[in-house]
Amino acid sequence: MREFSRSLETFLKGTSLFPDEDLHMEVFLNPASGILSQEKRWRPFLDFIESHSREESPGRTVDVRITIPENREKNFSALEEGVARLKAQSGRALLITAGGDGFHRDCLTHLLQIEPRALESLIIFRFPLGTGNDTPLITDPREALQLFLKPIEPVPDHLIQVTTARGITDYALNVASFGLDAFVCLLTEKWKGRLKGDIYKIMVDVSTLFYDFYHRTRVSRLTLYGEGEENPLIIEKRILMNVFGRRGHTDYGGGKKILPGPENHLVTGMFSIPGKIMLKGLFMKGGHWPGRRKVNFFFTEKMVLDYPAPLLMELDGELTRLGKEDFPLTLTREAHRISVIN
Repeated sequence: MREFSRSLETFLKGTSLFPDEDLHMEVFLNPASGILSQEKRWRPFLDFIESHSREESPGRTVDVRITIPENREKNFSALEEGVARLKAQSGRALLITAGGDGFHRDCLTHLLQIEPRALESLIIFRFPLGTGNDTPLITDPREALQLFLKPIEPVPDHLIQVTTARGITDYALNVASFGLDAFVCLLTEKWKGRLKGDIYKIMVDVSTLFYDFYHRTRVSRLTLYGEGEENPLIIEKRILMNVFGRRGHTDYGGGKKILPGPENHLVTGMFSIPGKIMLKGLFMKGGHWPGRRKVNFFFTEKMVLDYPAPLLMELDGELTRLGKEDFPLTLTREAHRISVIN
């Protein structure tokens, strides 16, 4: 890992990003992420990094500090220190989180919890080194690294803010989902590392058969807002899947095309087990878009969810168990809260 870290530092110092400005980078590497966890996985990326490294550009300062945290608490402490260093510098400030979707979310939401505007003066690069890699704009690690080889400008990205009735706030960088999809996430986390193959797909198969035995689905009340607060759409029924994305054309579960069209919100009614089996294959490949009976897509900026019982919520693959006291729950699609290179 130290060898990988040293080579990555050399590579980053030779970057062509912002060629006429000083650049300061804080990098946080998750050694437990899918690619970094085994040398046979990260060795090919080391070869790529070393073969594409360049000399530092004269006439400007490029600082790179790489942190490999030992645990979650130390990572949070190092993050806060790293962001403080970036904000104290003149020039461009780049925060790099290197790992999977869970690590990206862990790092960035921790900073947002401390200060909701914490990321607005930073540029974010999410280096996709996990097994799924659905949150970054470019999900292939080699293609993502090539962004450092040319001068490009950051782009604004959305995130999702979740607020409970008790005033507790959380965030998702890609999707928030409820119902069957959250149950799939629960099983995936429980069995990850124990089974070989596409664990998400395996758990979709299991959930299709057994979700109704695990959870008694009650009637949900959804209030959906588009642009502005006028004329909301109200849906009141039993819901099998409720998936709220930061944007349309969004994958998760390791490239599964759950939101394949321009709409950022999917709501499905209830299906029998044969109906769920029929739809399962379509959901894996995006064949359920642009919609069919009981499958509806929406452009939603804000959703208020009311539910009369405890419910599982999934945020970028991380589970939260909501209680009755957390409802109504409000989700908003927050525009331009972060600027990203990837």
